[in-house]
Formats: sequence, C-alpha cells, structure tokens
Amino acid sequence: MGASMLRERRPVDDSSAAGAPAPRRAAGVLVAVVLVCVIGWVSVHLASPPSGTKAPTTLNGSTQGPSAAQAPGAAVTAHDVTWVPVAGMPLPVSAVDGPQCATTTSAACFSRTTRGAAFAAAHLVVRTFPFVGPHSFETTIGQQVVGEHRATLLRLTQQAYTDAAAAAGIDDGASLPVPSTDAVAGYQIVAPADEAAAVPLTTVQVGLVVRQADDGGAPTFTEFVITLRWIDGDWRLEAPAWGDWRSAASTVSAPDTAVHPYDGGPR
Repeated sequence: MGASMLRERRPVDDSSAAGAPAPRRAAGVLVAVVLVCVIGWVSVHLASPPSGTKAPTTLNGSTQGPSAAQAPGAAVTAHDVTWVPVAGMPLPVSAVDGPQCATTTSAACFSRTTRGAAFAAAHLVVRTFPFVGPHSFETTIGQQVVGEHRATLLRLTQQAYTDAAAAAGIDDGASLPVPSTDAVAGYQIVAPADEAAAVPLTTVQVGLVVRQADDGGAPTFTEFVITLRWIDGDWRLEAPAWGDWRSAASTVSAPDTAVHPYDGGPR
C-alpha cells in the first residue's frame, strides 16, 4: 500500500512486530501481550456505526438469506449497506456483496469481487478476536481461517479469552464487555491493482482501517493488511504470521481519500 494512501505508518509495537514472540517469555507477560496487542484488543474499544446510522439490536440465531441486509430493524445507509452488531460491535453488511449468510457465530457467502473480499475482511477478522466469545471465534477460526498459523491463532485467542473472562467474572462462553468508541473506518484494496485483469479472483489483499480513540478522545487509526483466498466457493482469511495480529498491523495518522468507507459516508 503506497505511502500516499496512509500517512505516517508505524508498527503497532516496534519491539515485536518484526519477529515472532519470544518462546520463553514468562506466562504473565505473554498473556498481557496477547490481551493488549496480539489478538486485537481485549480492551478494544468497539465500534459505534458511522455518524448518521443506528445499529439494529442483534443478529438472530438462524441462517439469513440474501435479504438479510435489509431485515427489519437494520439501519439502511448508502450503497445498500446496513450495520449489524456482532458482540456489541456494528459491522457493515451489503445486500450485494455479503455476508448473505449470517448467524450469531459466523458470517459467510460473500461475492467473488474485491468489494466482497473487503466485507469478508471486516467480518472474519473481528470474529477472530477474543471479545466475541469462543462460540464465534472457534467457529470462525476452525472453518474460515486457513494457513500454517491457524492453530497458533486459535490457541492464543482461547488463552486471551480465558484470562480476560476470568478477570471480568464472565462464564458460559459469553462475549466480553467492551466500550463503544471505535469503528471500522473503511478499506483499501491492496492487491490486485486491476480486478478485471485478475478475474477469476483467487487472492485479495485488503487494508482494513479501524478508527480508535486515544486517552484524550482524539481519533487514531490502525490498518490491518489482510489476505483472503477464494476456497470452496467463499473467501477464507489467512491467519497472520505467528498467529499474531501485530504482524499485519500498523498505526496511521489518518486515512486519505483512497480508503473507502463501507457505507459511502464520512469516516
């Protein structure tokens, strides 16, 4: 992704983003790293919909068909996008590009386009974070994540969830409580540069940009560069190196006009 798109890119954690976590790190330190940095914010400040939208109350537990994005209660925004809460975090749903099949624990059936891959990136990445709870992240990692680091991602996510849930007094596999200050800000297609030349699409890289807030309330942004592969009729997420989302993440000062908001509205 060129420097013109996202300015002042910096690793999320300079001390460890360039290599795998130290194998003999003390257990307490490892848990702290997993919780805060590796898996993606057990303290992640989860999203409100972009301004002008109102999140529906919940996803139901049944598989939803192509009309799910326009179900009663969903907030319709530009470009046929609605925002549906997943463990408290609103995620974008397109009636055209997916997910066309969604339950409380999974999202699937995305279009074989770069935009479909962008919607898949938002849903699949978030559903690998520990805050969504094991019913969701175990399903997603087990069925929709590929690559040699999938088992490590699952192990670290399970450990992060177990420790955070115990600290919060949560049991029964419930999702973790999170603030609601951040949002999925948008996406950039990193590759292929020319979708028409790459048809049929088999691999897409997406820069998923998440808006956060610092201690003073000022917005900050994190970009996750995600690789998706078309396998068995849908997009699959490639696990990050070492099962560690820091390996795919950079902090950025602000997204510019090359980053597309999911609903076509302001970032």
